[in-house]
Amino acid sequence: MSMDLMDTNGWPLNLKQGMNDDKRHKLICEISVTAKQLQQNVLLFCLLLLISVAGHIIWSWNPVLLAIIMIVLLFIYTRSSVSKETLLLISSLGVQISSEYVTGRRVVKFIPFRAVQDIVIHEAVTMHKIVYYLAVLLKHKTDGEWTNSLVPVFMHSMPRLEKLQEIHASVHKMWDFEKHQLESFQAGGDNNVPRR
Repeated sequence: MSMDLMDTNGWPLNLKQGMNDDKRHKLICEISVTAKQLQQNVLLFCLLLLISVAGHIIWSWNPVLLAIIMIVLLFIYTRSSVSKETLLLISSLGVQISSEYVTGRRVVKFIPFRAVQDIVIHEAVTMHKIVYYLAVLLKHKTDGEWTNSLVPVFMHSMPRLEKLQEIHASVHKMWDFEKHQLESFQAGGDNNVPRR
């Protein structure tokens, strides 16, 4: 299922959800949020044009210096702009969170299910607004004590709360199944539960 949506700033995003529950394959749930680059490229072009005009008119900068500044700004933009974020849940294995940048660079983080406590919608309060985001709540043992931490998902694309609730419902359908399997395995119940 694919649908158009907006991020918290009003930029268009593309949401793609897929769930595979074929008996021959492991249960897989994949959710991808892709930023539409055309508007961002127009914004970048306008910013560079504004800087070049302001630099030339106001300060009479050297054109070589202006070109170097524009190249540095373009490099910073392409290194920090995420074009696609993906949350992949693989039955009996874990959660994979990946971010793909405009340059093609990809950052992937894998979290095994035994380290996941829950998948939640969290809120952050900034100076002028409240931002909602999906997060994986982790439990881990440090120095003999259990501690919790959050791993945020879709932090660059920032879908709105309504879409986050839809994503959360899809993810929780599989998460509840996995939690039930893990609990029955730890209780020594079902012998069909795969070992990790």
